[in-house]
Amino acid sequence: MPGIDAYTKLLVRSDHTDGSVVFPDISGQGHTITANGDIHHAVAQKKFLASSIQSDGTGDSLTVANHADFDPVAGDFTIDGWFRLSASAIFIFFTKRAGSANFAPYIVYADASRVLYLLMSTDGATWSVNASGSALALNTWYHIAVARYGTSAKLYVNGAVDISGTLSGSLMTNTDQFCIGANADNSHSINGYFEELRVSKGIARWTSAFTPPTEPYSADTVAVTDRIIPAFAGFPAPNNPGFLPGLSPSGLIRQNRKGFSQAF
Repeated sequence: MPGIDAYTKLLVRSDHTDGSVVFPDISGQGHTITANGDIHHAVAQKKFLASSIQSDGTGDSLTVANHADFDPVAGDFTIDGWFRLSASAIFIFFTKRAGSANFAPYIVYADASRVLYLLMSTDGATWSVNASGSALALNTWYHIAVARYGTSAKLYVNGAVDISGTLSGSLMTNTDQFCIGANADNSHSINGYFEELRVSKGIARWTSAFTPPTEPYSADTVAVTDRIIPAFAGFPAPNNPGFLPGLSPSGLIRQNRKGFSQAF
């Protein structure tokens, strides 16, 4: 389904062999994702593709270096992904925080009873939003999303609004890493699985209840027009049997976003 576009700043996907520790950013932004502990891709559980990312709750996480892409400040933003807990403890889903003693622009975590919490700070000294939601069941996949839209902050579980808060002003900034599955010091590491973690800046993907994604995100094709490119020897044969490979009467080929080519 569409969902990778100019607003997408990070996308962590799992579609790898069992035990792989390769974690590319497929958003197109080129962020380097660092694996901590023995976090890895596992085929035992998966939501969409060949695998999901497994964390055993002991020092495991994925981190990305501090970058403006992960500081929403006053703008709209969305962070969403799929999570599946295997145990009960205080687990960080995602944040930009050095450790438990620090404030952060946003934190989504579950307490020891697996109750979800959303925390957001504007001044770095207090929590502007500090609210709890529903309890998650073990061994169950959930789509978790947090979105800011103007002064509204919401956490969604499987598309339903679970937590609502109000923000005024900019979220705080810091120099900490963006963290998935733990704090930056690897405390409160998740015991479970996750996949298809996306960070979007400049847009609230959802402002009310929605149907969760039913397939992995793909490049958006909305409002994208065809492009005209020069034809040259060796270009793949156009999807028109009347022309020879690499040739066109005008010397040009029309190619749309899905790769369909036609000489003219």
